[in-house]
Order: sequence, then structure tokens, then C-alpha cells
Amino acid sequence: MDLTPNLRLPYLMAAQAQKHVTHNDALRALDAMVQVGVADRHLTSPPGSPANGDRYIVADGASGAWSGMSGRVAAFQDGAWEHYAPREGWLAWVADEDLLYVYNGTGWVPTGGGGGGGGGSASSGGGTNPSLLINGDFQINQRAFAGGALTAGSYGHDRWKAATGGANYTISGFVVTLASGTIEQVIETGFWGYASLASTAVTVSLDTPSADITVSVGSTSGTITAGSGRRSVTLTTGAGDTGNISVKLAKASGSGVTFGRVKVEVGSAATAWQARPAQEEATLCYRYLPFVRNASGGQELIGMAFAANSVAIVYPALFAVPPRVPPTGIIASAPSTFLYGGNGGVFTPTSVAFASSSYSASQINFVTSGLGTGTSGAINTLSGGYILWTGCEL
Repeated sequence: MDLTPNLRLPYLMAAQAQKHVTHNDALRALDAMVQVGVADRHLTSPPGSPANGDRYIVADGASGAWSGMSGRVAAFQDGAWEHYAPREGWLAWVADEDLLYVYNGTGWVPTGGGGGGGGGSASSGGGTNPSLLINGDFQINQRAFAGGALTAGSYGHDRWKAATGGANYTISGFVVTLASGTIEQVIETGFWGYASLASTAVTVSLDTPSADITVSVGSTSGTITAGSGRRSVTLTTGAGDTGNISVKLAKASGSGVTFGRVKVEVGSAATAWQARPAQEEATLCYRYLPFVRNASGGQELIGMAFAANSVAIVYPALFAVPPRVPPTGIIASAPSTFLYGGNGGVFTPTSVAFASSSYSASQINFVTSGLGTGTSGAINTLSGGYILWTGCEL
């Protein structure tokens, strides 16, 4: 036997010449395979300027110096790439995800996770990756979309819009019924810490599709087959899929499909669905659709305002979370759902209008009559009152 059974390290043989060469080869292998910590697991070709000792898990579809090495640990040692085949049970810390992965004999999965699958059942194990989608369970609905037809580019539930050709969908609990068309969410790649998702393995999973679903991520598409439980497909994005990237869902054929809880994650294995805390999810939505809304059904204070003249109330609204870009307009409830308390009385506006905005605040103008110039007061909403700031979506 010339090699050790597990790490495949070379033995020193009796009367061997140049023993230091064999010994150094074994040390280099140990340096690569022990306490594995890799920089990334999504590259299909070597990075441009690796440092000595850098390690990566080679992604599916590898090319160039990594061709044929998918799933192996690539280590840059002494100016060249060495590749080490993992064995079941190996652990590797992936630095850019802050996650520990285990090799299960066929692929790398988060610790606690099971297998993934293109077009088939998703993992139900305990490990989970973060989803790049916001409002993947369609539970946040600031526009109060009642369901039905949407024209192309129009938004329904937060972060979800109709793609080219429009769409028709409804929600019941956590179940989406997509009657026709295609729904879409654009992922803001940089927001999640990625310079680009080009040439990257991305897995889309969802609950119990009643029929096959066509999934597109950037320029690449595939099919999630019908079935019970979590179902998934893994796609490798195109080299030109840089910048923000679009995720689209449509029924593969025929009319109507139901599904639920959509997740998009980086990697070639689907991991379990895990909802974010409700406040965190709402905060993420707020970045693209800032809002104030009466939640109690009674009178609620939303901010302080002042009378610019006898008819104009200026409300400098402060954003709880900085929007993606400064808003360009508003959608507001009827003027009668707002009250201004000041100037020795209570006034009901006759109009509500957007004036200006920045990343931190927006000026909203209310019109009424009988005000005293320069005095201040409070802006309140009544039942059903809201303001949505528009122009921040992708």
C-alpha cells in the first residue's frame, strides 16, 4: 500500500530516494484538507489573482483549470491548482456565507441539510440558507391587492409584479393560485452582498406545486415538477447575468397552478424554508415601498406638521428605513382619512399631494382652509388611512 486509506497521503518507502519530496507532498495535502475553510463554493473557474493557500469548492459546470473538478476542494499551492476529492463526512466552512457545509457523498449541503435536486424534492433537513427573495410567502400586502389581473409591470403583493404579458393570481393563506401569466421578483444582487450572480448555481424551491412550473433566473430557465412537499430546481445563471437579476414563475403548460412559499438561494442544493421574523420581513419590504398605515382602526398619530399659509399643511414625513432610492410620488387614501390637529381646531384635508423626497424624509402637502400661518400641529390617520411612497421598486 503506497497511500493512507482516508486522506490518501503518500507513505515513505524503505530505501526511497528524495524522501523530502514525498514528505512535502503529504504536508501540502494536509494543509489543504485539514480544517477546511474555503472562500466560496459558487465559482466555475479559478479566480483571477489567487493567493497561495486559497481554497474553493468547485461549483457545477466547472471549466478551464477546474474542468471536471466540480465538487472538489481546489487549493492554490505553490503557484498551481491542486484538487482534492472529498469523502463523505468532510466539513468545510464557506467564508462568504458564514455557513458550515458537509459532504454527504454526492454533494455539499449545509450541516443538518439533506440532498437537493434539480426539478425534484427539496431538502427537509435542519440546515438552511438565506433566501434572496423578499416576501416569498406573499404575506405582506401594503397595496391591499385583492387578487386578480395585473398588467405587465404592475405590483400586487410586496415585491411581486406581473411580468411581460401580465398575470392573474390570488392568495389564500400561504397558497398562491396563478391562474395565468407570469409573476416576477427582481433581486437586488448587491443588497445581499454579491457583486454578481453571473455563472452561479442558484436553487429555486417552493411548496407542493399542483402542476409543473417554469422557473427563470436571469437568462436561464428550468422546471419544478409537480408534487407534494418542497420541490426545487437548480439553475446555473448565464455569464451575462450581472447586476440585478429577475426571478419569474409561470405554469409550464395549460392554465392554473397552485404553490406556496417561494425561496431562491445560492448553491446547488435546496434547503428548508425558514420565514424571517415578521418585523424583519416588513423592514425589507419598506426599502422598496415606504409606507404609513393606520393599523388600529382608530385615530393614530403619524407625525407633526405645520401650516405654511391659510390653506396648506406641510407634513415632513421621516422614513423609518432608508428607501432604495428617493421616492418620486405617493399613493394615498382619501383626504377624509386624515386629520390635522392644530391652529386651535381640527381640520380635514381636501387633498393630499407629494412634494419632494430624499433618502431620509419626504414632504407631503395637505390642503384645507382656515389655518393660521406658521403654527404647528399633528397629522393623524383615521381607519383605512395610509400613504405609500412609490418609485423605489426595481
